[in-house]
Amino acid sequence: MKNKSNSKITVKIFKIISIALSLCCAVCFFLCFLLFFDGDIGYFEKSPFVTVSNLLLLISAAFSVICPFFISKDVKTADDDRKNRKLTVSAVAAVLYMIYVLFEIYVIIMNGFSVIRLLLTVFAFFSFLYHYVIFTGTKIGETSFVLLGISQIAWCTLTIAYSYFDYTVELNSPAKLLLQFACVIIMLFTTGEMRLVLGKPRPRMYLAFSSCALSVLLSAGAGSLAAALHPEYMTTNGLRIYENIIYSLIFIAMYIYILTRLIHFDSAPEKISATDFRASSDDTTENNRV
Repeated sequence: MKNKSNSKITVKIFKIISIALSLCCAVCFFLCFLLFFDGDIGYFEKSPFVTVSNLLLLISAAFSVICPFFISKDVKTADDDRKNRKLTVSAVAAVLYMIYVLFEIYVIIMNGFSVIRLLLTVFAFFSFLYHYVIFTGTKIGETSFVLLGISQIAWCTLTIAYSYFDYTVELNSPAKLLLQFACVIIMLFTTGEMRLVLGKPRPRMYLAFSSCALSVLLSAGAGSLAAALHPEYMTTNGLRIYENIIYSLIFIAMYIYILTRLIHFDSAPEKISATDFRASSDDTTENNRV
């Protein structure tokens, strides 16, 4: 009983520290892009604050990955039984994905057909459906639900590829790197969710990905918004600025979604001890006699 109580306290402390670190990282990177970002070259100016911000994000990621291994294996999420998929905050991510779909359709109409943009649009639409199903609690088969989740992973993969081969932005620009890291962590978190749906949960892995996602996604979202304030960093195509803003809003929406999932994360229910079981049995027997 005592071990179960300690496990709950440990998970609660882990969640609080994870949220606090994510907020600190977001503020730091917003200020980095706002005050020390050189839009002409696409890099940060040399500053101790930038170094501290990078170090803080690294510490946050290390904390997220390492600490769950010291938590009891008995931890589980509220979604382990797969009976409660409905989550209202998922509507925010659904709306942002649909805005992205409409934006990409507009870009294709204005700039001409592009295979990768078409694929991004298709997978973003299925990502919208993924969050719509979670928001409404629509009952669909496990296979269909997993396929929608895989679509979100595919969208992230294509976004990384599209960003990497976009030579209008410096290859190792901090804005591009944050975008790519954010997509990677969404992929990892979604993989953890798919394991829950398939009945093969890895609770501590899920906890680690959720915690790490908070700092990376909020930092990427805040940083991208601040970068959008530097028009000279973007190309002469004004659509790039709007695309950058939509990406940042998707990351913030996913932050809200994953934050809610992390808050719902709880340790396994306490098991009834042998003594309690016997006492309960005795009470039941007496009630039956009466």
